[in-house]
Amino acid sequence: MSEEKDKHTDIEKMFEAKTNTFFNTNLDMLKSDSTSPRFVSNNISPSNIIVPSTHAVNQNHLIDNEKNHLKFFNSTIAQQFDFKITSNGTVITGSLERTGGGDLTLRFDGEYFDLDCTPALTVTITAGTDTVPIHKHYYILQSTPTIITEGNDWPTVEHIKISKLNIPSAVRVQTKNVYSNQNINNMNAFVAGDLSGMLAHLGHKIRESVGATYPQEGGGLAGAAGGGEYLDVSGGVTVRFKMDVGVIMQMHDHTFNAVDTSAGDDVLVRNFSGTAWNAISNIYDIVNDNLGASINNRYFNLIVIAIASKEKDFVMINTPGGSYAVDTQAFEDKDGFDDLTIPIEFKGVATLVCRMTIRKAASAWVVHQIDDLRGITPASITGSTISGGYSDVDAIAAVEAAGLSLATTKVITSADEELVFTFGKLGVGFNSAFANRMILAHRALNNDNDYAISQSVVGDTYFNIKTGRTGWFLVNSSSGIFNYNASGLQMGISNARINEFSTDGTMAGNSDVAVPTEKAVKTYVDGSKRTWMILNIQVTDGAVFTGGNAAMLLFMPNNDTNASFRANFLVHPDLPSPTTLTLKIVYSITDANAWSGLWSIECLTTGATYISFANNVLSADSSNDFPGGTANEIFIKSIVLDDASIVAGGVLGVRFISDALNAGDLFIWAMYIEET
Repeated sequence: MSEEKDKHTDIEKMFEAKTNTFFNTNLDMLKSDSTSPRFVSNNISPSNIIVPSTHAVNQNHLIDNEKNHLKFFNSTIAQQFDFKITSNGTVITGSLERTGGGDLTLRFDGEYFDLDCTPALTVTITAGTDTVPIHKHYYILQSTPTIITEGNDWPTVEHIKISKLNIPSAVRVQTKNVYSNQNINNMNAFVAGDLSGMLAHLGHKIRESVGATYPQEGGGLAGAAGGGEYLDVSGGVTVRFKMDVGVIMQMHDHTFNAVDTSAGDDVLVRNFSGTAWNAISNIYDIVNDNLGASINNRYFNLIVIAIASKEKDFVMINTPGGSYAVDTQAFEDKDGFDDLTIPIEFKGVATLVCRMTIRKAASAWVVHQIDDLRGITPASITGSTISGGYSDVDAIAAVEAAGLSLATTKVITSADEELVFTFGKLGVGFNSAFANRMILAHRALNNDNDYAISQSVVGDTYFNIKTGRTGWFLVNSSSGIFNYNASGLQMGISNARINEFSTDGTMAGNSDVAVPTEKAVKTYVDGSKRTWMILNIQVTDGAVFTGGNAAMLLFMPNNDTNASFRANFLVHPDLPSPTTLTLKIVYSITDANAWSGLWSIECLTTGATYISFANNVLSADSSNDFPGGTANEIFIKSIVLDDASIVAGGVLGVRFISDALNAGDLFIWAMYIEET
């Protein structure tokens, strides 16, 4: 493209340019000859300069300092470019082209290079994975100015930066593109429609990102009320703000005028309670925090901010969101009440000056501390917040006054620590006697011993009753199912109170407050005497079933001397075969006289269908007599059977005998056999 050299606009003579006094007469930036007409205006931009593919700049007419100044443009591209990424699912491609179309002009040290970007210049991009993307740099080397190079970092030799990429897989890039693509445009001019150059963009970036700052040295803005103070409190209820001149760094240094509210100046209280941006000259007019709460007799912090303005500078004051009862809490801003907000509209013109800790008394302000904030950004102040809050006392009062209401999707969450909370009558806390256990209790009983419920981290759950009190289980909050205290468990309200599950197999305690276990019951039953009732009378001889009582088993009237009655009884079919049994006879006698021995059992026989005396199992002695007693009183007569010949389902023969007429009538009410 060397044939285009003659098309270059001649800039050999630039001294006639109205504002280009930087260049000497006969300056030739881009070509060695001087045959073209001179410029008569300051209309120079990359858009009207045609550059050959490789063109060494003749800088013989420039002094060394001017040559060094021109190196400001090294390693840049004159026009804005686009470096875009595409993928076919297998190969990822990066494409470089001039924004709006056309070629790009590269500037290296001492020369320009015209880069052909029609069609776009491409480079193959190394793919990463979706879970482990790779980071790559893309640039054009001075040594190989026609290709784009991929690297892990920027090279140490001269190069022009194109882009930085974070690259996933080729498949994802095909549909979603790369994770990030940062085009590095350091062009001297933008596309048509944006006539601002790189210098304008640098200024915009600095002003918007850095904003107004305070210089490290010689910035001034000190307190002018005497002794470095910003407030003159000598007037009691009249408090004046005073600050010396200083410097605020914007894009250029700005001289800040002195401020003195005793001489007609005022300060702007941005968040004055009830009136935003309130202009005041007497700082004592601040009587509330920015939430409307009184600061009287309390400690609070005021934030002072300087606002640089072209014709007249101002001071802005931010009031806090709360105050403190003691000075040490205010010094550290314990609850984050300080408001260090600089509104976005003031970015670039406002900077922090100081924080003043003050106590407001009934007739004066007392300054307790001044913290120098010059040169400090709000975000860098530890513990600061953009808005205030409440002190502990104020927070409790505010919540109790307004109530605490959470949205249905909100929860109260705290750290997994040993904390105690109180909600009305409810106490929620921890059990210090046992590691990592929570407790629920009445607020007055929220301690290790008197709590209601406790649970460990693994789920063990404990129900607890305070000493001397009762635990109730209720129905409909009134009727008791059961209750428990130190005396035991009670079902209902007035029933016996159970205090023991007993394992005593003898049940010797005969208690109404002990419940036997299954094993205790079985042990008792296994060790108890069993009985078998005599089922019915099989044969009678002389005995009758009269006497006026249907429940009677046998009636034997005494109507003759030596009355004798015999009867066969059927033995219960479940009777086992123990070696020793006892016959039990339930009886009564009508005679009220002393009748002991008048009635007796003469013999007992077994094994016969009818009365027989072949197998007498009765000992012939007086122990078989029916003892005397009160007439018609019920007695039980026990007779030991020594023989094992009594069998289940067999017959037991009994012979009753009376020895006197005055023995009275004999009534047999029941007969049964019992284990001895």
